[in-house]
Amino acid sequence: MIPFMVEAADEEGDLLTYSALNLPEGAIFKTDIGLFFWQSKDATPGIYELEFVVTDGKCTVLRK
Repeated sequence: MIPFMVEAADEEGDLLTYSALNLPEGAIFKTDIGLFFWQSKDATPGIYELEFVVTDGKCTVLRK
């Protein structure tokens, strides 16, 4: 299993909303806390390009 947190901070303390794009099959991203975890069912090797987005409603940041 591959787990990690997507973390962000807002200088004004605004509520942050997380989202993810291009998740591989079987991956889960808990948008309320920014937790990603994935257990590949068939252990397919390869390169997976995921995108994580965080926004406070005024500014949006996307990272691959």
